[in-house]
Amino acid sequence: RPPRPGRHHAREPTAPMPPTLSVSLHTAQGVPASFKHDGDRFVRPHTLKLASNETYTVVIAVHGGEARVERAELAGRALDLRAAGPGKVAAEWAADDLQPMAKGVRGDILLTVAVRTPEGRQLASFPLQVKVSTTGSSAGLPLRCVRLALPDAALPARAPEKNAQLVTYVAAGRQLPASVAA
Repeated sequence: RPPRPGRHHAREPTAPMPPTLSVSLHTAQGVPASFKHDGDRFVRPHTLKLASNETYTVVIAVHGGEARVERAELAGRALDLRAAGPGKVAAEWAADDLQPMAKGVRGDILLTVAVRTPEGRQLASFPLQVKVSTTGSSAGLPLRCVRLALPDAALPARAPEKNAQLVTYVAAGRQLPASVAA
């Protein structure tokens, strides 16, 4: 007998979704980094705007599943992580190694994160397109967070370039689903 519309039926169990991460950056004064939608002008559609003379607090939060961040690097520099609440770690990161860029120029920095899940350790690197200036965050949308979807741990490791499609920028003031709230 076919099911009637409006009735709920048992569904096949699905595999648990891999955890996601949200990363926020803000200055010592609490000003969030900003980002800009560049469209097709550059390799990636969004650009994180940073100041070369600024120190940022980087907060990484894990959402979904039983996972924790064990280690992280940003732009080749290891982050000295400390607990910052349930499922969150934070570190100070100075952007002083980054050189200001000319108008119309973008570059990449890598965010590499090691996450421990019940299935084991997962290491993933994500390229973030950046525009570095001496003023940084003055133009663009205030950044609430960058959401990162971890690649499927069952698949072979992927090159960072392939992980670029797993990066989403969220502006401050925008609502996130409860499961991913930063």
